[in-house]
Amino acid sequence: MIVKYFLLSACLMTQLNVWAADTPTAVSEPTNPAITPEKPAPAIKPAVIEEVEVELELPAAFTEAQPIPLPAKSLDSTTTPAKSGVKILPYQVELGGNFSKLSNGYTDGSAYFSAEMKLESRNNIYASIRRENHYAAIDNEAMGGFYQPIDEQFALVAEMSVSPTHYVLPLRSMLGQIDFLGKNGWGANVGLRHTEYNAALINVLSASIERSWENYRVAYSHFQGFWSGHGSTSSGQVQAAKYYGDSNWYGINFSSGSELDTLPNLFMASTNVRTLIVNGRHWLKPNLALAYAIGNSRHGNYYSRNGLQLGLRHQF
Repeated sequence: MIVKYFLLSACLMTQLNVWAADTPTAVSEPTNPAITPEKPAPAIKPAVIEEVEVELELPAAFTEAQPIPLPAKSLDSTTTPAKSGVKILPYQVELGGNFSKLSNGYTDGSAYFSAEMKLESRNNIYASIRRENHYAAIDNEAMGGFYQPIDEQFALVAEMSVSPTHYVLPLRSMLGQIDFLGKNGWGANVGLRHTEYNAALINVLSASIERSWENYRVAYSHFQGFWSGHGSTSSGQVQAAKYYGDSNWYGINFSSGSELDTLPNLFMASTNVRTLIVNGRHWLKPNLALAYAIGNSRHGNYYSRNGLQLGLRHQF
């Protein structure tokens, strides 16, 4: 078990060093295989926004829209999903990418690699690296976090991400969250995320409530954002999912509200965003699963985005 964890850590660190060293002055978007334009564009410096009433970031459309089942201890005998024969192993890795088409003529793409280690004590350690091609700038990012049970009902989630390029992605982002696991499939959490962009500092308060029963899960989340004295906005997100087996699921995610958006010229402005995503995960074999997401988001009167994400997950 120690050898596996060492190999997994070495893999992540090696890949991160390669990506951090590769910092082009400018190029084309992502979360999955990297897409690199033939000729890099000249370096683009993000414009510093003036006083715009703004703010709030919704969760990342594809990477954070996946429902997370409550730990088995929070479910009673009537909420346990039917067994599929897939035994969940301690180590999981996923490799994938996405492609997006924007109505204003841009095409974005990305690639990501993630790893996760589940422990018998319900602890969960996870990390990922991704390479994103936004508009004409390539960004790299590394993220890591953990889920730490405090007792039978409460757990702590801590997460941090950094980007050595941060043309469009934030320079750094930190999340602290407390989860509550109630009876009969009820759960809730409250959290605070601090995000630093080149031209903005944002703090987002979040609160969620969810309910799991039989093979279903629904959740509602509210986000309240603040941008260094320039006001605040709010948004909501609704998730619904159906589970068919130990870890197979498909679901729908809808979010609507105002967020701090980076436009194609790398200018940041407050935008009303509505996003609809259908996503899921299906185990093709005992150790191989397909992760998928297809969605549409409308960014005010600026543009709309249609995207597709696919990933392969392996456990060992």
